Amino acid sequence: MKPIEYDPAIVTKNRICAIIAQSDSVRAALNYKGIDAKYDYDPEDPLSLVWNCIIPALKDPDTITTADPQILVGIRTQDNENDPRTVWCLVTVVVVINYSDLRSDYQYRREDLMYEGISDTSKPDAIAHYIVEALASDESKSWIGDIKLVDRDEGSLNNSMHYAVTLQFEVRDINIGNRGV
Repeated sequence: MKPIEYDPAIVTKNRICAIIAQSDSVRAALNYKGIDAKYDYDPEDPLSLVWNCIIPALKDPDTITTADPQILVGIRTQDNENDPRTVWCLVTVVVVINYSDLRSDYQYRREDLMYEGISDTSKPDAIAHYIVEALASDESKSWIGDIKLVDRDEGSLNNSMHYAVTLQFEVRDINIGNRGV
């Protein structure tokens, strides 16, 4: 296998996938069973979620045929004109859940709002919340500064079987490669 020189997009995407997979809270909310696992899946090995339900690619959510939850991760990079030693990474994380699996037993803690009715949250909302929490609490290694949530969107997909929450984050990473330096 030929090694790849440092590439901020590859490193950032892999770090994002690893942080998500290693978060106890994300794994608990995800409740992945590995029913349709395509690769070796070991419930004791968090990183075995990568390529099974945490996919380091933004595949078309409408092509997902499994009922298992999926987390898709993609990166778009842009050179930082103000500092060529860094690159901006726009990270997109899409949480795709089958409609039959939307309910969760997670609740929000605003007791002052509970009297108004339902206090449960949906499974994709809980997973998205814990992804944001995991990424925000990670100690930077190659990132410069903190990762920042810049957008959150949700909605049904063309595939009538799935619902998605899309998160977008922005982070600066070091630019060691041949990206204009």
